[in-house]
Amino acid sequence: MNKNPSLLFCFFYLLLFVSLNFSCKQKKAYKPNINVGADAPDFSLPDRNNIVHKLSDYKNKTILLDFWASWCGPCRKKNKDVVALYHKYKNTTFSNGSTLEIISISQDNKEDAWLRAIEDDGLKWNSHLKQRLAGLSEASIKYDVQYIPTTFLINSSGKIMLVNPSIGEIEEKLEGMR
Repeated sequence: MNKNPSLLFCFFYLLLFVSLNFSCKQKKAYKPNINVGADAPDFSLPDRNNIVHKLSDYKNKTILLDFWASWCGPCRKKNKDVVALYHKYKNTTFSNGSTLEIISISQDNKEDAWLRAIEDDGLKWNSHLKQRLAGLSEASIKYDVQYIPTTFLINSSGKIMLVNPSIGEIEEKLEGMR
């Protein structure tokens, strides 16, 4: 069996090009098709105990809505920043009387991997919700989640404040609410 080195080279070059092109697209800041100031779409999802939660259950809360998965490297890296944000603001009452609630929505297919990641990453908040079908839930569709991590900051009146912001942008907004 005689292998053509130039054909092999072309194949690996094509593979490298495709993988670099895909990773570059992933690094761009994705902005879902939801506008700042719009009403945050309501949804219903179960938690790890299969108790169903609705976004509307969190009235008078400032909500950080975070779509993520245990298998997503950028999500796991971002979790460290979200944990720091949680510890900084978990006991803060903002000037509008609200407190911060983090709602994490998993895109995982494997519940054991999801639960292990919650523990391993130190995600101490209570609102961990799971998709019924990874990536194809009511919440993912309503929030136009096409990539993860995708995050929204929602005010206590249920309006979108920030769409897929950086941790710095979230912190700046929360500081302005003190």
